[in-house]
Amino acid sequence: MAKYFYWIDESCNRLGEKNFDLYIREAMRLARVAVSRLENPNDTDFARVFNFLLKTPKTDKAKFKYPDQWYAWNECVEDPSDYKTTLDHVIADLSDFSTSWARTGQRDKAEVRIYADQGQRYEEDPQVPGLWQDHENGVNIMVKNLTGPLARTCHPAYCPPPKKFVTMDFFDRAWIGVRTKCLQSLKRLEFADGTELSMKVDDFSLDFLAVTILHEFMHCNIYGRVDAKIQPGMGTSGWKYCLNLNKDESRVDAECIALLAFVAGWAEVTRDGKRIGGFTIARSWDKIQPGCNELALCESEEQKKKMEGSNKWNEYFLDGDLVNTAAQGMLIFYDDITS
Repeated sequence: MAKYFYWIDESCNRLGEKNFDLYIREAMRLARVAVSRLENPNDTDFARVFNFLLKTPKTDKAKFKYPDQWYAWNECVEDPSDYKTTLDHVIADLSDFSTSWARTGQRDKAEVRIYADQGQRYEEDPQVPGLWQDHENGVNIMVKNLTGPLARTCHPAYCPPPKKFVTMDFFDRAWIGVRTKCLQSLKRLEFADGTELSMKVDDFSLDFLAVTILHEFMHCNIYGRVDAKIQPGMGTSGWKYCLNLNKDESRVDAECIALLAFVAGWAEVTRDGKRIGGFTIARSWDKIQPGCNELALCESEEQKKKMEGSNKWNEYFLDGDLVNTAAQGMLIFYDDITS
């Protein structure tokens, strides 16, 4: 029995596979794969990926409440039961997303209303430049470029009880270069020797609409995850963006969860001629601490300032001039994907 519902506007079926629901189902499948791998005590490979993206080992016992935004959007106060480990929060959100949603044909019934109309239903306020109004859903947003990002999730200023909902817009940029609706359709990849060394997460993640969908669903009221840091020229998507977040930011960020699920799915893609194995992030991180640099491990801006002048590495190992392929998000094939 579904707990939540999403509604898909007809504008979403104009591009790609002409069936937007296929991409949502793929996002749910990736979430299920990630949960399965996180719950597997023998999957040390994915434990590394979790540590790398969340800046926190799976074994960490520190407990945290939901993101502050979650309480504001749901108009409630924190409860002692809200406090969970980072791992438990991630598993709970991905598990819920993968099993609790169903499609509805009734817009007013949906917690998520999805559009790809390139902002055509919005009108700019003639008195306030940059203020865009979606009268259909009661959404007002103040932005310079309405259709600039890959996607945008908006919370109405007022949701009449009992239904709280968000609108999701997937703009044309989200469709550019879409290769396939699911990773499983790749099955096997053929490479000349060493070619896979040039494969990076960011070469693929922006081309898989399911990743953007999972990111945007994490912004809805149910999960309350945010874009933890707006970085000039980088937006809020991609491997580099995630690695530049500190520990506290990573724990509540939507893209960290989306990329975690995306990388989980690569374990099912094999090399041509191989019966076993799969792809994952390069294991060169074993020589370094989790995170893109030491600053990313800081839990506060105060700690970060103290470390500003200290020795730190960026994209290279401290002990030599070898390229740090893990920090670059390289996808490498390994015979034993769980080691």
